[in-house]
Amino acid sequence: MMLKPNINRMRAFHRSQRREADEVKIDLDAPLESNLNEILRNLVQSGPAARGYLRPLVKLAPAIVLSHHRDDNKMGAWNLLKIFRCLRVFLVDEETEVKAEALRVLRHLTASESTFEVMCRALIPSLVVKSLDIVLDNKVERLQALRLMRRCASVAPLKFPLEFAYCILAVANDGAAERDNFAKACVATAAELCIGNPHLWLASGTFMTLVRSVLSSNVSEPRAAESLVSTLMYFVNSPKTRYMINADLGLEYLISPFTDRNFEVYPDDQMFHHEREIKARVAICSILRSWPGLIYLCSEKSGLTKLIELLRVPDTETQRSVMDLFFDLFCLQTPEWTTDFRIALLAADDKTGLQRGWLLYEGFVAAEGADLIPPISRCVNLSSCYLALLLQAMVMHGLLDAVAEATVGDEEQVSIHATVLLAELLHMCSRLFPHDASHMCHLLPGLIDATMSPDMNIRLKAISVINRLAYIEKFKCMTIGVPTSLNLDQQLLFCQQAKSGRSSAEAQSVSSQSIKSDTLKRKKTQRKTNTQSPVLDNLFLKSGVSGTEFEWDVVKCLLKHPEFEDDPQAVGFLEKLVAFYMPSNRQFSAIETEREQARNMCSALLVLTDFFLEKLPDNYLLDDLVTDVCNCLKQIQGENIPPNSVLSPAKASSTLSQAYFLLIGRLTGSVQGLHILKKATIFEQLTKLLVTSPSTASMSYNDVYIKLALSPLNYTSPGPSRELFKHVITSNRCESARIYCVNLLRMLIRFRLNDMSRWVIKLLVECLSDDSAETAIKATAYEVLNEACDVVDNLDALIALDPQLNTENEDQAWMLQLRYFSRAKGVALLEKKGIMESEINRWKSLGALKYVKWVEDVINQSVSRHRRGADGKYGRRYSGEHKLHRLRPAFCPPHLLGQLASHAPGIDIIREKNLVEPLYETIRKGNVDTPTVIFYVKAALWGVGHLCKTPAGLKLVQEQDILQKVVELAKTSNVLSLRGTAFYCLCLASVTSEGCDILSAMGWEGVRQSSASNELYTSQRSESVGSQWSFDSSWTSANEFRDRAGSTRDSISFDDISLTHNEDIINTANAVSQPSTWTFTDMRKMMRYYTSQADASGYGTLKLLRPKRGYKSNGEVPPAATTPNLPPSKDDTDCMPSVLVGLVLPRHINSIFNKDFLALEKAQPAAANDLPRESFGTVHKQETCLRCGDSLKEEDESSIAKFSNEVIPERSNTSTESKECLASPLKATPQDREQARNDLLRYVINLAAVYPNSNKAVEQLLLSMKQKQPWVFSDLCLFSDCCHLMRIFQLRQPFRKFLQELFMDVNFDEFRTRAEVIVKKATAISVNAIRETIREDDEEVKELQRERGIVNKNRSNVEAEPKASPQQNSTDSSCNDDETRELPAEALARNINSNNWKERPLSNGQREETDKCETNKVIIEKKSLRIRCDEGTTNNRGDGESLGTAFDSSDKLKDGNNGKTKSVAITVNCSGDEVGGKVPDPATSRNEAAGDQ
Repeated sequence: MMLKPNINRMRAFHRSQRREADEVKIDLDAPLESNLNEILRNLVQSGPAARGYLRPLVKLAPAIVLSHHRDDNKMGAWNLLKIFRCLRVFLVDEETEVKAEALRVLRHLTASESTFEVMCRALIPSLVVKSLDIVLDNKVERLQALRLMRRCASVAPLKFPLEFAYCILAVANDGAAERDNFAKACVATAAELCIGNPHLWLASGTFMTLVRSVLSSNVSEPRAAESLVSTLMYFVNSPKTRYMINADLGLEYLISPFTDRNFEVYPDDQMFHHEREIKARVAICSILRSWPGLIYLCSEKSGLTKLIELLRVPDTETQRSVMDLFFDLFCLQTPEWTTDFRIALLAADDKTGLQRGWLLYEGFVAAEGADLIPPISRCVNLSSCYLALLLQAMVMHGLLDAVAEATVGDEEQVSIHATVLLAELLHMCSRLFPHDASHMCHLLPGLIDATMSPDMNIRLKAISVINRLAYIEKFKCMTIGVPTSLNLDQQLLFCQQAKSGRSSAEAQSVSSQSIKSDTLKRKKTQRKTNTQSPVLDNLFLKSGVSGTEFEWDVVKCLLKHPEFEDDPQAVGFLEKLVAFYMPSNRQFSAIETEREQARNMCSALLVLTDFFLEKLPDNYLLDDLVTDVCNCLKQIQGENIPPNSVLSPAKASSTLSQAYFLLIGRLTGSVQGLHILKKATIFEQLTKLLVTSPSTASMSYNDVYIKLALSPLNYTSPGPSRELFKHVITSNRCESARIYCVNLLRMLIRFRLNDMSRWVIKLLVECLSDDSAETAIKATAYEVLNEACDVVDNLDALIALDPQLNTENEDQAWMLQLRYFSRAKGVALLEKKGIMESEINRWKSLGALKYVKWVEDVINQSVSRHRRGADGKYGRRYSGEHKLHRLRPAFCPPHLLGQLASHAPGIDIIREKNLVEPLYETIRKGNVDTPTVIFYVKAALWGVGHLCKTPAGLKLVQEQDILQKVVELAKTSNVLSLRGTAFYCLCLASVTSEGCDILSAMGWEGVRQSSASNELYTSQRSESVGSQWSFDSSWTSANEFRDRAGSTRDSISFDDISLTHNEDIINTANAVSQPSTWTFTDMRKMMRYYTSQADASGYGTLKLLRPKRGYKSNGEVPPAATTPNLPPSKDDTDCMPSVLVGLVLPRHINSIFNKDFLALEKAQPAAANDLPRESFGTVHKQETCLRCGDSLKEEDESSIAKFSNEVIPERSNTSTESKECLASPLKATPQDREQARNDLLRYVINLAAVYPNSNKAVEQLLLSMKQKQPWVFSDLCLFSDCCHLMRIFQLRQPFRKFLQELFMDVNFDEFRTRAEVIVKKATAISVNAIRETIREDDEEVKELQRERGIVNKNRSNVEAEPKASPQQNSTDSSCNDDETRELPAEALARNINSNNWKERPLSNGQREETDKCETNKVIIEKKSLRIRCDEGTTNNRGDGESLGTAFDSSDKLKDGNNGKTKSVAITVNCSGDEVGGKVPDPATSRNEAAGDQ
């Protein structure tokens, strides 16, 4: 076993050596016809030497295709059809390497639709299918066949052969069951190619093939399911392809793994059920993140309702799978499957799933800041709009009730899982729903009913769930936006100090003065009391042990204690603590970052630094610590970094030594700290390490040092920190490090400090103007600038800098320049440059359409796992290693109309340039016949939506009453993606209060956002008192889904349901559970007449549940406390100023989630099926036969027969005789042949039947026929008929493979015979053309000589003598002057391609000598010509080998040593005639001239 890999490697090596040795070198500068003559003549010959000419043919493929398109006769007697017919010989070769090389040649020759048509005329597709159907040791051959099919689909998608489609689908369907390695490739090919010709592929059953492939083992990774789902949604979206598929059946098939625990894609499927559930989960999430899938699955009576109802089934695995699906769907962190509520809650925190991206080798502090700090963009977040609509649909289908019912189930793990999910959904409802809809979901009747259940366990569990919901809500409010790293926490501290109005230095000076006065007072009181703190005594007792034994929480409290520095033992304790942190002592710096209490040790170091700066600014301990850190920085600047140095790359990445950079950053926050750093030359050492002279060793870790050094520095004010950052971002050579710096600037600009923002804008502009900056750096800088310019001050700073933007080639630069139109300064700047008119015209012609692509790319980046990298290119999809797939913010890019509508001069420009009338007309027509028209409608919708973002623009739109038409498109468009665009357009219109009022009259409600924070909350509206949501809403309509009632988020006071009152609630529940006249239905009816703002409904419910405390049930014990007590939170019901955020939801959600278009499509007559179905009768179909249909119109059949009898008898006697014995049995009659043919074809048709039991019998019949009548399976005509049947009927892969293996003995000698005839006739045509050219040129030369009066004596003698016989020419190989006819220069130049011949000018002496010659001779360099003929002549060697016509231009005439030109004879052998042109050198011509005289 150990030698097997070595043997395989040796075999592969010898095989590659053999291929390299067989390859033939050709002269690419020679004429194309001569190369084709040589290559194809040798190809059709038998033997291994012929294979070496396949690879040179690949090099000639571009020239062949170009000559075919131009029809310039460069190929001479050859054409593309003849070449294809010659190559068929190698598609049926016995060796797979030869067939693979031939398929590769065909792929290079199939470069356009016309060449593909020629390939089909040569009947090659059937042979290509044969290569892919047979599954033997032929991976390379099958790969080349699949590549050829993909090439055919790319050049001629509408003419793609049906046999190709059936072959690919057979492997895609049955490849997983057959363990075929090409199954995954065929699935991907089908998903990609069906976009070009959907009618052909859908009629072939591709839709269900892709659906099954999502859940089968063909797709090994779950993330690949998203790619297949995108293809499926492409078919569902358009009405032109939707009628050909059963979308409901296909999409509900993906829910089967949740509803059927024994689900299998095919029998004996080896995939685990858990793996299939993961794939189904990814697929359903991908479907619901597209508009076609969202409308199909969220409409009434869809499969989603069945999925939600599974939460009510008392099956643990099913409930867990469905809940995990909804965690992924709403981008929530899935909690651990545990019985401990605290562990599950911590695991469910969103930051838990994001922390992987915050590691040092990932995004580090910049990524953490981007995730936790809200963006400053004021544009509409389209991902929030989608999420709100999805959540509304789920609530409609009863998701909250189903999850609430699962919380009181028997399994504790299911209950905890469901409780966390319910709390997250309620929190999202409070943020994303309008105020008038919040009462529909926040009261959970099923959960309240459980508190009154006669079963004690259910009552106790329901009460515990209510307490947990309260705790989760308070926990989320406390942890939102809280940083996890000390670096980000330090940056927030610096910003808070800057926003407080005082700098950190002022704060330090004030605090030091107050500290001195307080210290004097404390010393006086200490003398009187003469006591010490007991905590300090305990710590002093531990001062003699190792520092790692400190109680670090107590140490931090001690350092913050106001009396600590007055203790006489404090100095010794500080010395001990500083010695522990000293880098040279290798105590703190050697601790790994994953160790317990590591974070407390680092935070204690920062507290110690603050203590020294505030209370002991002149202490020497801090100076010694910083000096030691500086020495460590010097050690890593050389070429050879000591591996045991404290800040070596390995230790800086894995140990707490990286905290010393955090120490440097903390010192930059104060004047005293900056003084210490300057005294220790820290910034000089950092500049050398990061910019000036980084060593080779440190360059590989340069981005690590940059992340550690730049992230904790203070940039709120000018100073050395900004200077160092500028040096790094402009001068560092590491691309990844510079990208990190740009991302760090994004975090800094979100702090919204004016001075720092201007500095950031200037740095970003310098990055754009840097020519040495990579594309990824510029792309990231453009992205940060576009976000920053949503703030007016930042945009004004950018306009003042006036950067040079490459708007012609960079879309992000164009987006940035569009923002200039929103400011009067920007418009004036563009007018000053004289480009405003051209920019507006460019937008009208190109920008409006390009905007559709921009915004759809932004949406795809948000919801898809296939995300673009920093360089703007797409790589692999988002891997499944991260447990959380979050929706990125999808902010609308700037639009020209939206920018102009922000000020009055812009409105005048819109009216003057007539920018909106074409948009109105496009929306009014609503024509969606073609994809191009749909694209224009989307562009018009986005333009109208951006106009509505301002009151002036909304007034302009309402003059034509266009919003009503947009609402109609959002409800009734049969192009489902167009509904999504119309919905986003309505969200843009809801940014203004005027727009919200208009949409409210149309049945849509908007959401407001607090201006003090980034949390969405329900705002007060004057019209909400009589809102239609409370009375005429689809949420409470009984004829849609469920009756539903509720209250606002804080209607139920969780303080009233505290654990101390559990006993009273239980007693009340027992009392209420008795038969009474009050029911929960009465409460629901009562709730409908309360306004959604009132808390009376919730408190009234609690009062009904708790009338008095007197009744106690026997044997019931209140549940134990499961959650710690939290401090009371602030009241969220206070009125706060709010702004509209551009989020609007329909009151009747069924108006947008409906499938009314299906009824209209079914009522319309079905369109004609574009699938080219062919009929098959009992008569042999000659046009598709590889023997009968391959007729050569330009060739005579008699000549083929004559040639086959004369030329190839010796070569193929044995093989032909053996196959003729099989093909022509002595006892077979025509009736027997016809009967055998009918039986064979009937068996093949039966294989296509859907009855699996009959297929085995058919296979046995075919095997029996193979044994009794083997000649049937060697007949080329019968093989062609079977291929034709496989083109008509869709057979499974095992049967296709079985049939191809039966026909392994087919006699393909007909291919070689025809190829040899083609080569013979092409050679003859080439030789005849050369003869005719020589004769014509000879006559022209004679005429020229007569005119000049120069008569050649030797030439006239040769013409008078009879022609020499071939025997004489062959015996006398060295011809003298009397036997050689010399061609003059003019004739010779016309006989030879001018590109291959060069005439060297003669010197004066040579010209004089040449003029003395009687013959007109020319000196020719570099090239020579040798033309050979096959017409019965032999070469001079006398070996009897037939010679073909070829141009040999590889011989060079110059001597490599002295560079002199040698005399070369150019000879043409034509049926015994020997014509040559001598090219003598000057000395020879001089001697000959003297002899003639």
